[in-house]
Order: sequence, then structure tokens, then C-alpha cells
Amino acid sequence: MNLALMRVMAEARDTILIGIYRILLISVLMLSVAHADQKENFLTSQGKKFVRNSILCAAVISAIGYADYKEIHDANKNQGLKKVAPTHPIQVPEKEKSFGEIYNIRLLDLGSNSDHTFGISSKGLSDKNTNFVATEIKSALSLYPPHFLESTVRSIYAGDNVINDHIEIGGIALPEQKIAIRADQITRISFQRVFHHEVAHGLFNQFRLSFDQERWLALNPRNFKYHSSGFMFIKSGEVNKPNKWVVEGGAFLDGYCTASIDEDFAKISENLFLNRSEFWKQVSGSRSLQGKVALAIKFYNQLSPVFTETYFRSISHEEGLASNP
Repeated sequence: MNLALMRVMAEARDTILIGIYRILLISVLMLSVAHADQKENFLTSQGKKFVRNSILCAAVISAIGYADYKEIHDANKNQGLKKVAPTHPIQVPEKEKSFGEIYNIRLLDLGSNSDHTFGISSKGLSDKNTNFVATEIKSALSLYPPHFLESTVRSIYAGDNVINDHIEIGGIALPEQKIAIRADQITRISFQRVFHHEVAHGLFNQFRLSFDQERWLALNPRNFKYHSSGFMFIKSGEVNKPNKWVVEGGAFLDGYCTASIDEDFAKISENLFLNRSEFWKQVSGSRSLQGKVALAIKFYNQLSPVFTETYFRSISHEEGLASNP
């Protein structure tokens, strides 16, 4: 059982126990009022005994519940303090360490830090990919204002052959401000695409109230419903099947966008940061995509005035972005 699940259990237990305690107290008060309506002096010896025993029962149940809650809470706390392996930063050339100083983000080897990544595993980062990862992340982070991601991304875990529930993945946004990303068998543009996609997930989860969901959903075809989640979409095999909504609706960049609203948003976001001509051409042919792009830019602009359509259209990547590392 991971730390996040234990926290949820503890909070749920606490809420349930408080509810039980309140019900017992209300029951005692209601019985007391009922006795008062029937007799002038309802606190007879029998009535006093009933009230006393009810209150004692409530106190005992509350005490037991608090003890159980404290045990879970302490275990939850201790799990985060002990039996956790130290993190292993990736050793990169001195010139590549500046992004950590500027953005306050740690770059870590996923293979050596599986205790910190909620079940996501990896063979570890090979030596040949170490400099590639550091260089690409530095390039990707340069597109965000300094300190912009401090509250959203604190650690980036990179590794070869990244696995989630027996399925190979390109990247994933994790709890506790973490991102895991694959570094092998990937082109530079694919790495950049995955990085900005997962950062978009982190921002979406953290600042969801700033996202105009109602207007976004209104841009989708009538009767359309998102699948469930990105991972479940992949696991079900739907990602490899023809998707009628991409053709008929014109509201999605590709089939993966139909997995969930956050995947739809993240896909738009990654393409904004890549600024590829084919993306803007596809957008120009769909009013729905134009609306989604506008809403995505509005979301980013609310977080920082730097992000405007002019800014995204001015992003320029160096030559060779589509080449292998």
C-alpha cells in the first residue's frame, strides 16, 4: 500500500468516525427531548442511567476510533520517513547542471529510484543517454519562465524501458510533483513532446479551476464522451484502433485525445511548445481545434503573461530536433 493510499484511508476513517460520534450525540439529545415531552421530570433514575450509558458508549467508540486513526496516521507518517532509499541524482557534466539551479528541479535516474515513483519501474538510465536527457530537459525547461514550474515539477526521473503495470510508456506525471520519462529508443522531438505533455498534466491537475472545462466540452461533437483515462485507453488497446471522432468530429488532434479531457488538453499543450507547422495547419482546418487552442493558451496565460499565441508561434527549435540522439 503506497503512501498516498494510506493518507486517503486515514482521512476517510477520520471522517467516518466523526460522523458516527455526531449521530450518537444527536440520538441522545433526541431521546432526551422525547422524555421531556412525556414527563415533567424526565431525568428519572432510569433516564439518567440511559443518558449516562449512551454518552459513555459514544466516548468509548470515539476513543477506539481515535486510537485506530492515530495508528494509521503514524504508520503513514513513518512510511515517508524510513525504509525509503536515498535518491540518486544523475551525474551530468557541470555545464548541464544549470537548469537545476535555475528551475530548482532535480534530475534523477529512474532505475535507481523506484522506491520514489509509485510503482513505475525502469532498467535505469544508460550512460549514452545521460547527456542526451540532461541536454533535452534543459532545452525544454528554457521555454518556461524561471521558477514557473517550482510548485508543479520538483523531480524528473529518466530511464530506459519505463514500465507501468507491465506496459511500456513514454512518460507519466506522478504525485508529489514528479515526472517519469523514457530516454531510450526515442527521437529528440519525441522526448520534447513527452516532456511538455507530462508537464501539462501537472499544471492541469494543480490549476484545474483555471481551466474552462464547460467551454472545452462544448467544442466536442454532440454525444461524444471521453473514454476514461490515458493509461486505461492504452491498456484497452483502443489507442491502436481507428477512431471515428478524429475524422467525423474534427475536434481532436488524434485518437489519444479522446481518452480523457486532460489527455486532450495535454496533447494540445505539447504541440504548442513544439510549434510545428503541421500542427497549425491541422488547427486552421477545424473551428473546434481553434477553440481548444485558444482555451489552452488562455489557461497558460493565466499562470504567466509570457504565454500568448505570439509566444508559442515564435518558439524555434534548433536543427535536428527530429534526429535520433
